[in-house]
Amino acid sequence: MGGSGSIGTTGDSLRNRSKFEDSVTVTVFYLDSAGAYHLDSNINDFTRRFPIPATHIYLGNNGAATRSIVFEPGDQAGFDPGFHAFDVYKWKMDKVRFFNTTRPFTELGYVLASRAEQIIDILHTQNFKPYWNISLNYRLINAPGFFRNQKTNHNNYLFTSWYQSPNKRYNNYFVLLGNRLQSGENGGIKNTADLDELKYAKDRSLIPTNIGGDPSYGTDFFNTTLTTGNRYREFNLLLRQQYDFGRKDSLVTDSTVIPLFFPRLRLEHNFTFGKYNYQFQDLQS
Repeated sequence: MGGSGSIGTTGDSLRNRSKFEDSVTVTVFYLDSAGAYHLDSNINDFTRRFPIPATHIYLGNNGAATRSIVFEPGDQAGFDPGFHAFDVYKWKMDKVRFFNTTRPFTELGYVLASRAEQIIDILHTQNFKPYWNISLNYRLINAPGFFRNQKTNHNNYLFTSWYQSPNKRYNNYFVLLGNRLQSGENGGIKNTADLDELKYAKDRSLIPTNIGGDPSYGTDFFNTTLTTGNRYREFNLLLRQQYDFGRKDSLVTDSTVIPLFFPRLRLEHNFTFGKYNYQFQDLQS
């Protein structure tokens, strides 16, 4: 489109368009890390989205207990209850992300596999003020399993708030994190010869198992009834406040002044609360 005709009283919208109107810039920060990161959209490694790492082995049912085939020494500080079979499905405090966005950003993920296995992942973050960001994150992992009493249902939820004062001296981090993990146990099938029976060829969930009784098979992820299996519940709260002493500076461009701050000394206060419940139940025995 060319020419020198009149553009009217409304002006040229392309000339006055803000660079942030059609795009969003999302910056990611972690606790105890001074670096700034960006969201990784690489799809070369599917295990970035799939919760089970490629170095783990499991029974083939998403949400079931896993074990690493690579030696991994325990590096967790503080009290360790010793239950690590479902660690890959947990959200942990040291992996919590804090965001700074130019516009509201929402990410939706949905994975559907055979036998109605599902992974639903929801992330929403936005800056209510230039120095205050809030984010919400939820994930559901549900799989009915191929055999009787093998259903898994995991729920993770996360709420974060990050406030930074305009002079960059004060930071306030707030985190609510919860993991609710459920996994059925059947103790294996009673007779391996049943795997060759024609009456079980189309529906493996009819094969009798050692424990768990005879529960009805279902794919409803709202139904969390568990007769025999593991129930893990974890709740964590973190409030961290920081105040820095240091040198102020600024970066001057053609139209804006960007404040800079170089901390030298930091005062920090942490308040943490955790509640953990690990249970194995067998209501059929």
